[in-house]
Amino acid sequence: RGQNSASTRNQPETEKGLAVAGVPTEIAKRGQMRGAFVTTKPAKHAGLGLDTYVQVTSPIRRYLDLVAHAQIKQFLRRQNGACEKPLPFDEPSLKGLLDDVNEVVSDLRSATRDATNFWQTYWFATAGFGKTHRAVISKWARKEQRVAVGFLTETGIERTVKLAPVETATKRRARIGDFVTLAVKEADPFDNALVFEAVSLEQR
Repeated sequence: RGQNSASTRNQPETEKGLAVAGVPTEIAKRGQMRGAFVTTKPAKHAGLGLDTYVQVTSPIRRYLDLVAHAQIKQFLRRQNGACEKPLPFDEPSLKGLLDDVNEVVSDLRSATRDATNFWQTYWFATAGFGKTHRAVISKWARKEQRVAVGFLTETGIERTVKLAPVETATKRRARIGDFVTLAVKEADPFDNALVFEAVSLEQR
């Protein structure tokens, strides 16, 4: 298992040359992280700061952990002369197995993301509708159009929001790290639609 070095994209937003502390910087850091990958050979793991990293087990006993266990057990049996059978998987077989597992994991992540979006939107369509929600302006989605990403402090979700109307109404220019009060404009979990409008702006 390995992890590539952090991306140089998604640099933290700066104000007068200094990174905006708190939520904006932490979200930028998250955006720089690269996903882990699994190979048949030791690989560099940037997140752990290791040039080579091998994983053969974990407390949650993932399927690939069990595959590694089977390989190790059979290797030890052969070393001790207790068995002459070959290892359960050769390298080409392992690579094919990894491809199959990665495809299933990708599908599961997509299903999890869809389910999470559904129930988040359902909550805003019911319990969260007709209320206001405080958010931190964490980064710009399209700065020229004054569209930013708001991090809702109550729920931890992130959504884009148009800031031009509230900037005009308050005669203030929004900055990264400012707080904005949002109201649900549209929430339809069956159409995966969740839209907020900014109703007030509070500068940090």
